[in-house]
Amino acid sequence: MKVFSIPAYIFYILLYPITSLVTIISHLILKTFFKVDPEESKISFSKLELENYIESEIENSNENLDTEIEIFQNALELSEIKAHEGFVSEYILFREKVIEYVNEHPDKEIHVVGHSLGGALATLASFDIASSLNREVNTVTFGAPRVGTNDFRNAFEKLPINLYRVCLLYTSPSPRD
Repeated sequence: MKVFSIPAYIFYILLYPITSLVTIISHLILKTFFKVDPEESKISFSKLELENYIESEIENSNENLDTEIEIFQNALELSEIKAHEGFVSEYILFREKVIEYVNEHPDKEIHVVGHSLGGALATLASFDIASSLNREVNTVTFGAPRVGTNDFRNAFEKLPINLYRVCLLYTSPSPRD
């Protein structure tokens, strides 16, 4: 790897002036033609502003809330609880169908089962159903990876979820040092 450090440094020295020039030109174009200052155009919202926006949307809405508003609301409620971003983004793809199905069958027991990645998604689905719909969930996972932090685990344990994790403990034949 040290062999590549010298050519990488040479490329950095050669390309830095070019990228700096392109950046300066693009800033000039933005300021001159579009009257936009790139340094001032960074817009962001604080957590409090987002909470206020969601509350006003809820108060002003006579219909069902948009899915996006519900997602933001759930994210704010669980903002201190961290889960693996890859698992969460995968779960979001089918979350609406899961919640819709559970809502259509209020008298049915809920059983969620998964293996490996499916086990991680089953864990997230169980957490979501129990926390957002206040329903008891029976969950069985096989070889599921860890989904979240200790905060996630602590919040998970407080919910009405009966979790059965099946995992095999073995020594890998390949060294992992």
